Amino acid sequence: LQNMMKRYVYINDDESVHELYCDNRVSNRKYTLLNFLPKNLLEQFSRFMNQYFLLIACLQLWPLITPVNPASTWGPLIFIFAVSATKEAWDDYNRFLSDKNANEKEVWVVRNGIRKHIQSQDIHVGNLVWLRENDEVPCDLVLLGSSDPQGTCYVEGVIECPNPDKDIMRFDANLRLFPPFIDNDLCPLTIDNTILQSCYLRNTEWACGVAVYTGNETKLGMSRGIPEPKLTAVDAMIDKLTGAIFVFQIVVVTVLGVAGNVWKDSEARKVSLDLVKSLYAKFIDWDLEMFDQETGVPSHAANTAISEDLGQVEYILTDKTGTLTENKMVFKKCCIGGVFYGSENGDALKDAALLDAVSSGSSDIIRSLTVMAICNTVIPTKSKRGDVVYKSQSQDEEALVQAAAQLHMFLINKAANILEINCNGSLIQYELLDVLEFTSDRKRMSVVVRDYQNGKIMLLSKGADEAIFPCAITGQHIRTFTEAVEHYAQLGLRTLCLACRELKEDEYREWSLMFKEASSTLVDREWRIAEVCQLIEHDLEILAVTAIEDRLQDEFKVDDNRGYGVGDADVVLVRHVWQARMEKMKTERRDLGSKDGSG
Repeated sequence: LQNMMKRYVYINDDESVHELYCDNRVSNRKYTLLNFLPKNLLEQFSRFMNQYFLLIACLQLWPLITPVNPASTWGPLIFIFAVSATKEAWDDYNRFLSDKNANEKEVWVVRNGIRKHIQSQDIHVGNLVWLRENDEVPCDLVLLGSSDPQGTCYVEGVIECPNPDKDIMRFDANLRLFPPFIDNDLCPLTIDNTILQSCYLRNTEWACGVAVYTGNETKLGMSRGIPEPKLTAVDAMIDKLTGAIFVFQIVVVTVLGVAGNVWKDSEARKVSLDLVKSLYAKFIDWDLEMFDQETGVPSHAANTAISEDLGQVEYILTDKTGTLTENKMVFKKCCIGGVFYGSENGDALKDAALLDAVSSGSSDIIRSLTVMAICNTVIPTKSKRGDVVYKSQSQDEEALVQAAAQLHMFLINKAANILEINCNGSLIQYELLDVLEFTSDRKRMSVVVRDYQNGKIMLLSKGADEAIFPCAITGQHIRTFTEAVEHYAQLGLRTLCLACRELKEDEYREWSLMFKEASSTLVDREWRIAEVCQLIEHDLEILAVTAIEDRLQDEFKVDDNRGYGVGDADVVLVRHVWQARMEKMKTERRDLGSKDGSG
């Protein structure tokens, strides 16, 4: 069943793979009872400082060269090693407790159509795992169904997937259905069809998935690796000082013929540091200012070895979204058909000119709003009050769909491959033919849809300007759109470009066969799909440039005297905390200090 390249997972049948694949028991422990002493001593003696102390202690066993009792040296040395070993044992014991809680956590599985509780560690490859909202995912699952109206559940079949790896961005697999459906016996699976271990189920009442990777063979487990000894900046400095002391003593012994006792001070300092490190870690746990009020979760120092490094941090380089910002995307401005909407300090959604253009049914406006409404992965659901609520993994996509809805282009339903739009009171239906997913290399997303009203097949695209503009149809003037991107970037807004083109029936049919073939390959799937996508994403008509605001949190202020945003780069200075966001590669060549000449 298993070869060097892939594994076969039989859905709802774990008996045949018990001996082939591990169970879901996770272990992050560094030591065992048998290897703790030799492994810990090996790690401690890998440091030059400890080697130095051992050398001194061994020399003092030679009565001819030392006047002191060896016990006066070996006693403190053993005490030093005991303190360090105790600290390491305590850290490993905490890892053991964390593993124990995770392994013994109760989860739901479905066996023979019946839901039952088992411990997480008893999950095997092929088991059907049932999750409820806010449940933590116990292993890597391929999603089979959910409470979402679009959820479909296939409970008989085999998943052909690669052997475990640590690449959380890729999962190239195929699902073969039993019995096979007409023209659909082979369903390609990607990372979007999975729920990875330690994720949480949000905005969904329930979900059901089949376990494909378990225990330490999950993508998270493969990425975690074996805990390595932590060497902090203070430890490194002590090693250097000890080396300097050793060299100094060699020089003194050689030149003067006497050995000093300088090492005793360093020895006492080492004992104090190990004890203080543990106390530092407890202060982090007790710090009320590091308590998350929303979730009720306090801070926790998982390792006591690096706490002193925190006090030496001078600069923090961080991304912007959700870290320094509110992570609430708001549609602010747009440029459609060469016309700018939204004044310098205004809101495009309140721009009278844009509202009039929507009411009059302007072709450019309607097409741009259509791309905003359906070129995405947003799921519309109905609340208990009957209102349409949008759920999405991307805050930017949700902001675009919300903005389109406010401009009377409502995405009201996604049922299987049918999209329903309410445009100014008229119901428009589209058939979703294919989705060309966004990747970090392509920097764009496209959908292929068929308009039920006129039967036309349309390619709708959105993405970064450097990914969309080169695909523009020859002869279209895009200077206004380029200026719009530059202008919005200087305001610190997130920009996206919208485009479309009509496809001929024969062109789409030929391309669709290549796309289906690329989507089902198990070797270089992402590269093959990207290659096929390029065959259709060309000669695009640029429709619009949108600008979305992600406001900074109240605690963060921009210091105009020290840093300033230019183009798509925002630089925020809070004491010594810097943040940089780069959306376009060309901003790397810009001078971030050109505004005030500070460089």
